Amino acid sequence: MDDLDGIVHGGQLAARSSASKARTASINQIHALWVSTPEAVRQDFRRLHGDKLAVALARTRPAPRTTLELIARASTKRLAQRHQALTADIAHIDHQLRLLASRQNPALLAVSGVGPYVAAHLLATADDNPNRITTKVQFAALCGVAPIPASSGTRQRFRLSRGGDRQTNAALHRIVLLHKRHKEQRTMAYIARRTMAYIARRTAEGLSDRDIVRCLKRRVANAIFALLTQNPTIALPIGPRLRQRRQTRGIVLTEAAKQLDVPYQRLRRLEIGQRADTNLEVAFSAWLDDKTQQINPEQKVACHR
Repeated sequence: MDDLDGIVHGGQLAARSSASKARTASINQIHALWVSTPEAVRQDFRRLHGDKLAVALARTRPAPRTTLELIARASTKRLAQRHQALTADIAHIDHQLRLLASRQNPALLAVSGVGPYVAAHLLATADDNPNRITTKVQFAALCGVAPIPASSGTRQRFRLSRGGDRQTNAALHRIVLLHKRHKEQRTMAYIARRTMAYIARRTAEGLSDRDIVRCLKRRVANAIFALLTQNPTIALPIGPRLRQRRQTRGIVLTEAAKQLDVPYQRLRRLEIGQRADTNLEVAFSAWLDDKTQQINPEQKVACHR
């Protein structure tokens, strides 16, 4: 792995972390202002929270006067605009992280539960510690998921490892939580089905939910270690491949959904791999093939020349 990749990942992660904390602070400040703002201001946005509240406040146009109500509206508008600007920065950084991760280790992004932010943390850890990931045991210790023996007498037990890279440990924790969220067997990925089967088996053995999560983090760390060291080239699932074909042809998702006569969200879930739908995959692929065979008038003129 290139040392420059680790520096770039570290810089992008630092920028994203800073923007995320500032965005959280801005929305917290908006909620704190509600305590002292007049009732006329609060009642207009009483049903809104979070991002929806920030969008609504940013659209307001308070008059340039010095009444208490208008000053409060202007203050919350500025905070909401700051929240939106930081949201756009985070989205841009996530896009850059996805490009870096897909260039350095595309197999990592194909893992269920691994997005650009989590992948960047894992790649940054591998780039910064090339001599500490020679075995999966070392990598587990580096991630803080290797239990420490703490047996006493005839009692065999282990205690948690509080060492290692806590950011990478948090990334593994996110992956496990996403795997646990899947409930429907038809739509969940293969790795998520294995996770649910493992949870059922360990629960039957008497382990608590917290202990099962710790065991799952070690299993995920072993799988991530293989991807980081071997870096296999694997094919994307059918949904993301269809998405790449659509984007290459410059077709927007809403147009494709309209032509296929399916709901927008249904097609979106197929493209990002959240839902399996064989019939829609076949129809979508055939429609893209037809679009490829169609030649626009300018291309026909160029061919005749």
